[in-house]
Amino acid sequence: MTMPVSRKKFDGGHIPGPIIIPNCIQVRVLMTLSSGKAVVNVLHAQVAGTFSATTTIANNLMTGLASALTSSNLAANMPTTTSVTAVDLRDLRSPGNFPLVPSTVAAAPGTSASPSMPPGTTLVITLRTAQAGRAFRGRVYWGGWATNADAGNGSATTTPSTGATVSLNAFFASWNTTWTSNGMTFCIGQPQRQQYTGITGTVHPARAANTIPLTAFQVRDAVWDSQRRRAQVA
Repeated sequence: MTMPVSRKKFDGGHIPGPIIIPNCIQVRVLMTLSSGKAVVNVLHAQVAGTFSATTTIANNLMTGLASALTSSNLAANMPTTTSVTAVDLRDLRSPGNFPLVPSTVAAAPGTSASPSMPPGTTLVITLRTAQAGRAFRGRVYWGGWATNADAGNGSATTTPSTGATVSLNAFFASWNTTWTSNGMTFCIGQPQRQQYTGITGTVHPARAANTIPLTAFQVRDAVWDSQRRRAQVA
């Protein structure tokens, strides 16, 4: 789930210090856009106590990601100048300062001959769980699109093509099988939160760190979104 770090300073429930979540591994997807901008999407996996975050697992995830990009046709909606460069893992199960474990296999580029959309252009896919409420769902802002993914082929439109939305849904469904085969379950990773009172006077109770397994991936809002930080040159 993507969460800008800068939001933490405005989060009344945030507890400073390292994030510790039982049975949880952080999974980052690293991309390079046509503009040269490096972007990251942060996801989480629920794992058993015997799980070890190794280079082998990271490589398995990256290899499965590359395969899913092709089988879902998502790569065909991304220009050749955009690529997913790596996947890395971080163990969040204890307070130790665990290092990032990066994949070491080849990057997975787009295959579309069309030019790129503006670098800030993203399509949002919702990560759903069996529970309701904002705390029980996540979002991924997937970028790196080619103009053939746009309903107007890159003209002034706010609507992605049906093929783009279908391919993003299919990508996550396909990549999910790689996670499962490596002992990982897509989840929402919830860090511990302290009790706080919101600006409207509502008291939000404390929450223990937890993981909530995902039940579905769904592009609910088929319009282009914008990530301004990705559009910046530096």
